[in-house]
Amino acid sequence: GNCCFHGLAPMSRRDSPVPPSESDTLSELSLARSDSGDELPDADDEPEPIPAGLQPKGDQRSDTVLLLPSLFKGLPATIWFEYPTFLRLTRDEARDCTVDLSDKRLLPLLFKSDRTINCILNVCKRSGFTRLLKGQSFNLYWGHHLNERAMRNLGPSQVVNHFPGSYGIGRKDHLWKNVSRMQRQHPAAYDFCAKSYLLPRDREAFERDFEEGEVYIVKPPAGAEGRGIRLINKIDQLPRGSVQMLVQRYLGEPHLVNNKKYDLRIYVAVTSFDPLRIYTFKEGLARFATSDYVEIHSNKSIKDRYMHLTNYSVN
Repeated sequence: GNCCFHGLAPMSRRDSPVPPSESDTLSELSLARSDSGDELPDADDEPEPIPAGLQPKGDQRSDTVLLLPSLFKGLPATIWFEYPTFLRLTRDEARDCTVDLSDKRLLPLLFKSDRTINCILNVCKRSGFTRLLKGQSFNLYWGHHLNERAMRNLGPSQVVNHFPGSYGIGRKDHLWKNVSRMQRQHPAAYDFCAKSYLLPRDREAFERDFEEGEVYIVKPPAGAEGRGIRLINKIDQLPRGSVQMLVQRYLGEPHLVNNKKYDLRIYVAVTSFDPLRIYTFKEGLARFATSDYVEIHSNKSIKDRYMHLTNYSVN
């Protein structure tokens, strides 16, 4: 199955793209809102104005929805997403191939998000979407993983930002389970990951392997933005009870730039797993800590989040 970011994938320029037929466009975008009214949205599914406190600053909502015809016969057009205005860039490749979505039966396009994330709200606004606050008649959903029932209820024109089961590599605990399984099968190819322990399951193993003086990093298995991360160097600092945590040996000699820790990120968009189709963003991201890195020799240095963490939500 294809992810909602099919329309974000870079397109190779061809001389004669296949124009979308009306049926193609309907099959991609309609929510089974037929002229007969068989499956009209519920009354609660009407788009509502966004409360003043949630109005994102930035780009204005576009009154025009642009479609990019598929290069392949029989495949529907996809939504044209423009660059944010602050970049002062225009997306020129294949722009002259776009067409307006003029069929009023398909409008407005609706997106739903369980969080107010300005970059997501703005990209949808620029592309002509209206935010849906109630109901399920969205075209695009950006949020947490849907459960199995919600996935089964998706219509052919509804797209979401998570593939089913993608938390198997997206959550730290599930990722370690899968990596450790591969390490047992292919140890040489999977030796790049620090040994990890899942609490409370691996508490005995960690206490057996613990080395006095070594530093370990403790992370919530499903956390983000640096929340809940801390360093420990004593066994009694380990979380107790049934608290779920991922513990790893801390790499204490990182490569530094201007005495600062940093990490490098490369962003990809996976639009299909079968066949596997991955697009790599041409630009990467470097994130820096804001305090100079020094060897851990005191409780003060071990607790300095600005020295150890590179999350931009922290720094």
